[in-house]
Amino acid sequence: MKQLIILIGLLAWGLLGKAQMTEMQLNLSEWVSDATIGVDHTVFDIGSLNDVFDGNIGSLARTPSINPLIITIEFPIPIPLIRSQILSGEYGIWTIETAATIADFDTQSGSYAINFEDASIVPDTYDEQLLDTINTQKIRMTLTRTVGDNYVHLKEWKLFGLFDLSNGLEVCPASIILAVGDQFNFDNSVNLIDANGYNFPLTESPLLQSNEESILQINGNVLTADQ
Repeated sequence: MKQLIILIGLLAWGLLGKAQMTEMQLNLSEWVSDATIGVDHTVFDIGSLNDVFDGNIGSLARTPSINPLIITIEFPIPIPLIRSQILSGEYGIWTIETAATIADFDTQSGSYAINFEDASIVPDTYDEQLLDTINTQKIRMTLTRTVGDNYVHLKEWKLFGLFDLSNGLEVCPASIILAVGDQFNFDNSVNLIDANGYNFPLTESPLLQSNEESILQINGNVLTADQ
């Protein structure tokens, strides 16, 4: 059976050799799954932490009448965070605290800061707050419901940071093998990995090379080994 050996390259991203820092959304869902980051959070009776980080506004996590909802994240090394977005199902307010080290955060000293406090949220509308390029190893988000009962509904929480993608950038997997008739969706299956081991979801079409390019069909982000 004929097989395609497909090499996935980086050149199409235009990232190699860049000296400047690049804004990337933190891949929190994946980082929780592979234990890249440590997370503590208020208990949920509906949904899970994955529902908060999965990018699906149709899913949510809810507390069992515990108000506020608190999520605390520890990164293995500090990340320059620049902004954050939240999507709630109810009226509320939210606060973010950060520190450049875990010790500073835990003692609320040194680099510890309340970046913003009690920013207003309306249901089903993203609120965004800037974080002024704060170097952060530990961050805490507090979401308080202000109208109705104490069941806090959180649909999405996103963080964006600056990353040096000029050196040590890899793509995973670097190659795939497809039998004739098989399909591969690289939008959901390919990650960029920086020099510190942080991975990011694919955001643009990669450079592809194959031993059988005549039967390689590309439709959007779906590859097919055609007949």
